[in-house]
Amino acid sequence: MNRSKGDMYDWVTHTWNPLGGKCPHDCSYCYVESMNQPAVVEKYTGEPRLDAVAMRDNLGVGNTIFVCNMTDLFAWGVPESAVDAILKKCRENRDNIYVFQTKNTYQMRGWKEKLPSKSILGTTVETNRDSPSRAPCPKERMKYLFRKNDGQTFVTVEPILAFDPDEMIELLDHGDSFINIGADSCGNMMDEPVKKDVEELIRELRRIGYDVRIKANLIKRYGGSL
Repeated sequence: MNRSKGDMYDWVTHTWNPLGGKCPHDCSYCYVESMNQPAVVEKYTGEPRLDAVAMRDNLGVGNTIFVCNMTDLFAWGVPESAVDAILKKCRENRDNIYVFQTKNTYQMRGWKEKLPSKSILGTTVETNRDSPSRAPCPKERMKYLFRKNDGQTFVTVEPILAFDPDEMIELLDHGDSFINIGADSCGNMMDEPVKKDVEELIRELRRIGYDVRIKANLIKRYGGSL
């Protein structure tokens, strides 16, 4: 388990990555793919699997832990035995808050009864258009995300890509606890929106009543006026 740093959410205290192997979603902007450290390359190559070393980590108490921020615990192709073991360890260490963010919300729903009681559940939506990923499309991710009455939920728009304003608002207006917005941190030359569209999206979401949280990489990309 590691202290949260870099472009991670400022409300997360730690990250924990007990799942190894290449993420089946294979997103074109994946920051893990851009990391050249030998230990990272070794861990995130091959089939999804439990990381026995990480499974022995002391998760402590009073922490807000992002589980599997380097991959997707609920992606198709992750062994059920691995998901079960990871969720079991979270439930056993019940004095923490656990953050689960997935692009396969349908699969996450199937594990509802085994999620720890103190969970924050979210998904990623880059655009209302087709996503550069093998993951389910953005509309499907939003369709199966838990509703707010199932607990605290969130959506992260990152990296934000060019979108259609009306359709994007309709997609994101889901009733979640909060919405994070971030930019591409790795210089992938993505099809990014113009600043005006980003500003209008933030204004409209806040007008509707959402708690919109701006990530540092979005400010770095578009300027402090956001």
